[in-house]
Amino acid sequence: MDVGVFNAYPKDTELVQAANALNVYGRPDKGVVREGGTIVIITACSEGVGFHSLHGPGMRIYVNLAEHATYGKILRDRRVIIYSPNLSLADVRQYYPADTRLARSWPEVMELLTAWHGDTARTVVFPCASMQLSTEGSSR
Repeated sequence: MDVGVFNAYPKDTELVQAANALNVYGRPDKGVVREGGTIVIITACSEGVGFHSLHGPGMRIYVNLAEHATYGKILRDRRVIIYSPNLSLADVRQYYPADTRLARSWPEVMELLTAWHGDTARTVVFPCASMQLSTEGSSR
């Protein structure tokens, strides 16, 4: 797809949990969003960045997702938009690649997507991505 919209709900109260929305990929090489495409992560982040005693900045196993063994492969060669009204760009840059865009409204997301992909982009939406599982490898 050109665009993948991944809603982090119900794990969307903190930015440290929002990447769980990408678990629907199953394997990072599955190819949900094509190279050059855009990943949109929707996350309320009502509690802001949140705190994780191992994965937070300065903690023992912290790594920006751009350098993460799994998430880094998913994000590589794709644009990333975080849609959240409750974050700052500085918050986002702690956890996501440096060129990640922060949108605080849906019209802002649509403006970016239209500028990058026009109005005919093939799009997939995962409404509860943090709870959805990949069917790759199943007997379906």
